[in-house]
This record gives sequence, structure tokens and C-alpha cells, in this order.
Amino acid sequence: MLYSERSAAIMNRLNQKNAVTVKELSKELNVSVDTIRRDLKNMEQNGLLVCVHGGACLPDLSSQFSPFNGREIIHVAQKQELVKKAVRFLKDGDIAAINSGTTGTVLAKELAQTRAQATIVTNNIAVISMLIGHPTIQVIATGGLLDGKEQSLYGHDCEEAFLRYHYDICFLSMNAVSLENGYTDFRLNEIPNICLIAERSDYSVAVMDSSKLETTSKRTLFPINKIDCLITDSLISPELRQQYLESDVHLL
Repeated sequence: MLYSERSAAIMNRLNQKNAVTVKELSKELNVSVDTIRRDLKNMEQNGLLVCVHGGACLPDLSSQFSPFNGREIIHVAQKQELVKKAVRFLKDGDIAAINSGTTGTVLAKELAQTRAQATIVTNNIAVISMLIGHPTIQVIATGGLLDGKEQSLYGHDCEEAFLRYHYDICFLSMNAVSLENGYTDFRLNEIPNICLIAERSDYSVAVMDSSKLETTSKRTLFPINKIDCLITDSLISPELRQQYLESDVHLL
């Protein structure tokens, strides 16, 4: 397939869904990831699209894709699959914590479609937005300093707010997990929040799509068995699933 044909196909896809990922284009057009990246760069130089983290969007939508929002277009189907499992853990009357992160945002969007009767404490601005007006979910925003790139709150006031509650359950969006290195993350402002709410929760759930498994990020959070349950999607290989189960990880 020639560049002109690929670029036409990419624009057709963009006009259908506003944003595309490198991986899905590579699969659909049957070319390498590197070829797609070069195509997107060329198309961006010609003003046809704007490259964002992991993909591209139409130029008039580029302001919506901050570093945080850009991550949202990646692995959407996998995140939607895993959060459907996660919402079943929330019981009526629970006080739950949701931290910053794109998977937590997808989880909140799923919760917004339910009749759950619960209280959500969060520093995730997108989660707050998703649950505004829900008739039976009360949202408590932590306050704190604003991290515009991550659309989250952090700092002393944020941590003090999280400390006011004891949680029945927490849903943790983290960057990486591996059997050898445990749970890790690159968001230095978010690490204190993650550790705090996990410590104050009766039950902790990591919500992570399968692309994050057997990867390692910048800072250590927890050993592999510290979190009560790891929820991921069905794209995890049978071999890797077995390795996690044999390591006594409660994996769903």
C-alpha cells in the first residue's frame, strides 16, 4: 500500500472516530508501527492531523488531548473490559477511593451508568466530572495543588483529605507491574496518594490493562502481593496469567 493510500485510509478513520492509535492503524493497514509513525508525522507536517501520545487526532481536537487525555485513547477497549469487572466490587454503602489516572476515569464513566449507592473520594478531576449529577453516588474532591497535565490534585492538602476517611475499597490506577519489581509508577506527585489510600483501605484493587503487565516504571510502590486483587483484560497471555496465579496474585 502506498503512502497516499495509507494517508487516505488514516483520514477516513479519523473522520469516523476523531482519534486513532498507532497500534490499531498498524494492524488495520498491515504495516509496521514505525511506518505508521512516519506517516502520521508527515501528515502532521501537512496540517492534516495532530500527533498525540500513542496516536493522532484531528487538528480541531488537539486541545482536548493533553498528556493525560492522550493516554486515554490508548487501549480503550481493554480498559472498558476490565472496569466492567471492577465495578462489581463496589457495594452499596461503600466509601471508595479512586486515584488519578486514565483507567480510573474509564471506571468512573462505567460507574456513572450504574445505580450504585456509594461515596467516592478522589483527586482525579476527570472522575469528578464523570460523576457530576449522579443521583446516588456522592463525590468528595480532595482539594490540593493542581497538576494540569495529569488533571489531578496533589500535595499536603490532598493527602490530608485522603487521610480523613477509612475506605471499604480503593481502585488504583498505576503505571506498571511485574512479578519481579511489583507495582511501580512514574508520577512522583501521585505516589504518596496511591500509598496512602491503599494503606487505609480494607480491600485494594489495581485496575491495569494488560499492556502494563511485566513492565517497570520509575518508582517502586508495592511488592506484587501487597495489593489484594489485580484486574486486567483478556489480552493477557495464558502463560503470563499462569505465572501470576502461581505467584499467588489474585488476578481477574
